[in-house]
Amino acid sequence: MENSWADTISADILNKKASSNVIATGITPSGPIHIGNLRELVTGNAVFGKVKQKDKTARFIFIADDFDPLRRVYPFLDNSFEKYVGMPLNLVPCPCGKHKNYAQHFLQPFLESLKKLEIAPEIILSSTLYQSGKMTQAIDSALQNQDKTAQILAKITHRDLPVDWSPLNVLCSKCQKLNQTKITEVILEKHSVQYQCTCGQSGTADYSKGEAKLSWRVDWPARWQVLSVTAEPFGKDHAAAGGSWDSGKEISKQVFNFPPPYPIIYEWVHLKGEGAMSSSKGISITASEVLSIVPANVLQYFFLKSRLERHLDFDPRDGLIPLVEEYQSQKHTLTVPYLHLVSVVQAAQGDLAEIKRLLEHTGFKIKDEKALQAEIEQVKNWLKLFAPEKYKFTLQKTLPKIQLTDSQKQLLSQIANFMEKEKPDAEKLHNFIYETGKKEGLNPAQTFQPIYQILINKDFGPKAGWFLMMLDKDFVTKRLKEAGD
Repeated sequence: MENSWADTISADILNKKASSNVIATGITPSGPIHIGNLRELVTGNAVFGKVKQKDKTARFIFIADDFDPLRRVYPFLDNSFEKYVGMPLNLVPCPCGKHKNYAQHFLQPFLESLKKLEIAPEIILSSTLYQSGKMTQAIDSALQNQDKTAQILAKITHRDLPVDWSPLNVLCSKCQKLNQTKITEVILEKHSVQYQCTCGQSGTADYSKGEAKLSWRVDWPARWQVLSVTAEPFGKDHAAAGGSWDSGKEISKQVFNFPPPYPIIYEWVHLKGEGAMSSSKGISITASEVLSIVPANVLQYFFLKSRLERHLDFDPRDGLIPLVEEYQSQKHTLTVPYLHLVSVVQAAQGDLAEIKRLLEHTGFKIKDEKALQAEIEQVKNWLKLFAPEKYKFTLQKTLPKIQLTDSQKQLLSQIANFMEKEKPDAEKLHNFIYETGKKEGLNPAQTFQPIYQILINKDFGPKAGWFLMMLDKDFVTKRLKEAGD
């Protein structure tokens, strides 16, 4: 697998000789967590694995930004969520009513996907980080250095900040929104601020108890210091000139007196034909959706095979079979080759006992039935959700009404006789079909189309020799003779 980049990055991190390394990742669970987000976790995990070999004290953390506010009513939400805009995600109700809150609604399936991928970071909720008081000293520093922080941001972003700007956003005790308050007084010795909210509420907020949150560009470098982060992967948008990385590293050094972590910058993942993935724009496929159609090790391979500066195109339709075949060509194996299982599942009409019989009939000895059943479900899901028509078929119980030439009928009769007398293997049968078609004056399309037409009522299908050998011999020869009469 091509992931030498992980060796190079881990060597660079170790060369900095930190007393202990912390590789951090993070996601705001504001919507379905797509595989573009997953690239960060897979990247961080790959680097962590290499670092851990030399630094046994190394940690790998995942920060779920559940204390971020809901920024707007996204396309996947109904208008009832308008009243929650500005509230922290951990205080917004779950969209389906089955989870503790809005953030957990999107986090839980993502965390389940990480388990399937055997990625196990320490999970840290940003809401807990603030409520526990671990961010208190960092907030003190940000407030004490408010003017310096504002100057850094203005210089790097090339925009002036409001005169009353503060690095701290207060959670209003009445409307529970983070984006409507103004700080009127700072009381550092009590770790508190007085505020006025546009809802009419005024009062005192104790930021050591999670009653306020640093703005994103200050929060990020504050975390580096609080959690001793030494390396962090992040998307190219953060790394753009004037972006949050540029401001973050300066704030980290000048305000929090902490060396910025080693930056691991990765390109975006695109959904084939639609562009860069974005839940808010409805361009996404979630990690759990992908793992419902393809084995976890194939998804890992998709991310790790390319260098981080390359954008990745994920194609769940036409690109899935080539991806799995590329994975298998690298000396990796699945319980059953994916494409073969696609044919078997459909030929057996999804029946498990018949699937197992057809697999054994085609030379596969099933050693791990649990793994096989998981792969069968993935194939079924792919066929239902994403598979192009060229991969789909239904075995016809009776001979479809089709028009065949005399030469094609003669071909089908000869195939039936050959299968009964010679007991060929798949390759030998396929070659026989091709050569016999030529002798009958048929081109390849005229040779193979009638086979698919009489069995699945389509002009195309799985490779003919292998397909015929997979099916029940008596059924196939009977259908060939019936069509050849």
